[in-house]
Amino acid sequence: MNRFLIVLFFLTLVSCNEKKSKSSVVKKFIAIKKQEKVIDTTQYFEELNSYFDLYKLTPSIVVNNVNNDDVLAEIGNHKIKWIDSDEETKIKIDDDLFSFKNVKALNDEAKVDFVNNWDQIQLYKYNGKEIIIVRMSFFPCNGLGCSADYFLVYDVLSKGKSYFETFRTNREIELFDFDNDDKIDYVSKTYKGDYNSETPIESIYELYSLEKDGKFKLQKDKKGLAYQIKITTFPEKLNKIDEYSEYWINSTKGY
Repeated sequence: MNRFLIVLFFLTLVSCNEKKSKSSVVKKFIAIKKQEKVIDTTQYFEELNSYFDLYKLTPSIVVNNVNNDDVLAEIGNHKIKWIDSDEETKIKIDDDLFSFKNVKALNDEAKVDFVNNWDQIQLYKYNGKEIIIVRMSFFPCNGLGCSADYFLVYDVLSKGKSYFETFRTNREIELFDFDNDDKIDYVSKTYKGDYNSETPIESIYELYSLEKDGKFKLQKDKKGLAYQIKITTFPEKLNKIDEYSEYWINSTKGY
C-alpha cells in the first residue's frame, strides 16, 4: 500500500469515528425525547445540551468584565465603549454608537434598556463573518432581576443588531451551525410562567438564523411552523418534565 493510500485510509477512519460519535449522541437524544413516561429534568437537559454541543461554534476571543466596572473593552481589532446614564444606556462598537432605549428582545419582547452593565463579550469568526455578542444585565441586582440576562448579537460587517433575553435558563453565550450548512444559528431560551414558580413553567427553545441584512430571524418550515422545543414542569415536581414538544431542524441528516 503506497503512502497516499495509507493517509487516505486513516483520514477515512477518523471521519467515520467522528460520525459514529455524533450519531450516538443524536440517537441518545432522540431516544430520550420519545419516552412516553415522565422524564427526569436533569437527564433531559444533559442530553439536550450534549446534542447542541455537536453544532456549537467556538469563539475566537472572550473578554470578561471581572469587576463589573469596565466601560472600555477591546476584542480583536474592535473597540467597545459602554455608556450608562439615568436616562438611557448606549454602547459604541468601533464607530457605531447606538442606544438600547425602546429596544425589545426578539424572543419575548423584554425591554433591553433594563440593563446597565455588561459582563462578557465574545467574538466569533466564521464563514467570512465576524459576530460580536455582548451579555448584559443589571448590576448590582436584587430579587428577580438577578435571574435575567440580555444579549446583543452584532454583525460587524452590516452593523446588524439582534437582541435576546433569558430568565432562569442557560445564560451561556452560544452560536451554532445546525445541519453544517455554514449558516450561523442562535438558539433563544425563553421562560414563560409565574416568576414565583407557583404555576406551570415553560422553557422554550427557538431557532434563529443570521440573514443577509445582518439580523437574526426566527426560522420556520415551508408551512410556517417555527422550529421549537417546549418543556413544561410543574411547581410541585420541578425535577420532572411532564409535558414536552419538539419540532426541530433536521440535524441528523447524513449521520
